[in-house]
Amino acid sequence: MTSRLAPFAAVLLACSLPLSAVGADEEKKDEKPLTYDEDVLPVLRANCVGCHNAEKQEGGLNMSQFAALMQGGGSGEVVTPGDGEFSYLYMLAAHQAEPKMPPNGAKMADADLAILKKWIDTGARENAGSKVKIKPKEDLSLGAAPIGRPEGPPPMPPNPYDAAAYEGELKPLSVEAIPVEGRVAGRADAVTAMAASQWAPLVAVAGEGQVLLFHADSLQPVGVLPFPEGRPMSLKFSTNGRLLIAGGGRGAYRGLAVVWDVTTGDRVAEIGDEPDSVLCADISPDQSLVVIGTTNKKAKVYAVATGELVYMVEKATDWVTSVGFSPDGVLLAVGDRVGGLSLWEASSGLLYSDLRGHSDAITDVSWRADSNLLASASLDDTVHLWNPEDGALVRKVDIKVNGVESAAFAADGTFATAGRNGEAMLWDLGGKQLKKFPKRPDFALSVAIADEAVPGPDGKPQPRIFVGDWTGVVAVFKPDSDQLLAEFSPNPPALTERLAAAEAKVQELTAAAEAVAKRKAEAAAALERAREAKKTTAEKVAAIDKQRNEATQMQKSLADAHGKAKKSLADAQAAAQKATQEAAKAAEAAKASQMQIAAAEKAVQTAESETSKAVSEAENALTDAEKALAEAEEAVKAANEEQADAARKTAEAARKKLDEAKKTAEEARKSAEVKMEEARKAVEELKKKGEETDAAAEKATAAAKTAEDAVKAADAETKRLAAELAVAEETVKRLPKELEEAKKAADAADKAVAPAEEKKKEADALADPAAERDAAAARLAGLKVAIERMTKAE
Repeated sequence: MTSRLAPFAAVLLACSLPLSAVGADEEKKDEKPLTYDEDVLPVLRANCVGCHNAEKQEGGLNMSQFAALMQGGGSGEVVTPGDGEFSYLYMLAAHQAEPKMPPNGAKMADADLAILKKWIDTGARENAGSKVKIKPKEDLSLGAAPIGRPEGPPPMPPNPYDAAAYEGELKPLSVEAIPVEGRVAGRADAVTAMAASQWAPLVAVAGEGQVLLFHADSLQPVGVLPFPEGRPMSLKFSTNGRLLIAGGGRGAYRGLAVVWDVTTGDRVAEIGDEPDSVLCADISPDQSLVVIGTTNKKAKVYAVATGELVYMVEKATDWVTSVGFSPDGVLLAVGDRVGGLSLWEASSGLLYSDLRGHSDAITDVSWRADSNLLASASLDDTVHLWNPEDGALVRKVDIKVNGVESAAFAADGTFATAGRNGEAMLWDLGGKQLKKFPKRPDFALSVAIADEAVPGPDGKPQPRIFVGDWTGVVAVFKPDSDQLLAEFSPNPPALTERLAAAEAKVQELTAAAEAVAKRKAEAAAALERAREAKKTTAEKVAAIDKQRNEATQMQKSLADAHGKAKKSLADAQAAAQKATQEAAKAAEAAKASQMQIAAAEKAVQTAESETSKAVSEAENALTDAEKALAEAEEAVKAANEEQADAARKTAEAARKKLDEAKKTAEEARKSAEVKMEEARKAVEELKKKGEETDAAAEKATAAAKTAEDAVKAADAETKRLAAELAVAEETVKRLPKELEEAKKAADAADKAVAPAEEKKKEADALADPAAERDAAAARLAGLKVAIERMTKAE
């Protein structure tokens, strides 16, 4: 024992030294310490003393005197020096605990609360000369590592709803509850005891004449352990989770403890033979010892192997109501009906420490997994957290439930409580309430935490908290939620009734699943249609807006093009007119040229005629002159000398005349030739000019035709653009209205999406019974298997 707890003691010692010196070291030397007489009493007089004074002590508390205040009231101490936050007085005044003070008034002013808290934190001095006495704060974190997980799969009975399980070496247990004479089917008695396996999803619930095993996740019965000796008053799993021990019996008749192997359902031990019911029992972690608590004020420890009594604890002054071995097997806690609580060396039975503080019956004890913290529940409305090393009270937690019936540690170090006012709560080690679960209809008698009830999505198990009450109902909660998860009766109906109910449930869930699936599908389809309509209308708005912009741009472009086309038409018409005029001029010029050519050709003909005539005349004259010369020469020859001279002169004159005639003829010929050449050249020039004029006329005619064609084309283009412009103008005029209508449709479609999304969200939020239906169908099939197999076994 000493070697195991030595490191923890060293930690406590190291932590306690600086804490005990808070009042001396942390206060500023120039700051006056707060005292009851000077600082706190005025606050109490203003807020509390009217109801809590020497003459009127509501709740048994007198605040008008320092000593009386420190003594506390009917609920115990209200001031814990050094711990203002968790002092009961401060918690009540700050409305952090029930009953809030004042009961029907506003809480104390923040400034007064600050004075009260600081006064407690700095030691709760009575006056300036008082010495500070601050209780050291314990290290509440998990010290050593908890005991490790046993090797192999977690101990569980075979699944009775799986046909293959009946073929294995270990057979499933019966899940048919044992009938109890006089009890209404489906209705259970008060849940007097309950336990949860540390390593498996298994919960044991006490019932009349039996212990029922339930799966912590499906909440289906997985086994019934007969206890014909009476009613189990206490249930606990062994440290490795394989064994379950029940202590109970019949009042004033017989009491004992029974140990079962939960994997086989076999009774592996029956311990004790008491004349009255055993109130509590536990089995040591090494499974060598069993302790039972009796109504004869004794805790008896037996050897499992022999069933012989090893030793007795006889310190109790009343019934022994709670017993529990520490998980490491070193210590044994024993609590009685008048608030007595003590620790004993488990192996020797020697007293280890006396834990004083409770003022009413100890209803339950629970060890933290590392054995370094013990929780004791009491009808004095508190849970005490104890350091088993030195027996020191680490924390007193005021539960305020009219009496705590049960307490249980979770693997993470938090603990749950169940009380007589029907409330179950979850707490941290600092005494802070983490959750208050919905109130049960009657006494909450037992609480158990299945640390590995449900496999989590990340592979880590998720715990569940089970609360059994006086009405015979077990409620199930999640540690992180204050909502009821499920509830079940520990007295399940007969298998045939469960089968009929399961068949009806499957039909109901099938119809519900189909209805939900239909609603979800309809909501999804409606949302898809709404989104598609939104998309379509938005696209239409964008398309119309784009079309409007394009039409406006097109209208502008067409207007510009139409204006240019009209100008081009006017230019073409002007050019055509000019070309036509030029063609007419060219035609006139060609006609004039032809006339000139004709005149020139006629002149050439005339000139030729005249030239021919002149040449002919000249030739005739020459012929005449030659004849005259010949005659003259003949006359000269024939004439006498006198006549010859005259004839010679005549001949000479004729010869001159001939020469002149020749010359004239030659000149006339040459002149005629020149004139003819000039006339021919003139004709040629006129012809060439005529050709040019004709070509110019043809070109001008072609140009005029081209200009006319251009006018026609320009006119056609102008008309085409005018028509397109009219269409564009009509489109621009029409599209704004269409755009406005499209926007209205888009707005309506957009507004329709939100309701569709909300309806889909509502539909998606509907609990889908499909998984529950499948699970129910699986349970139905399992029930059929169980009934068939058990019928065959019978």
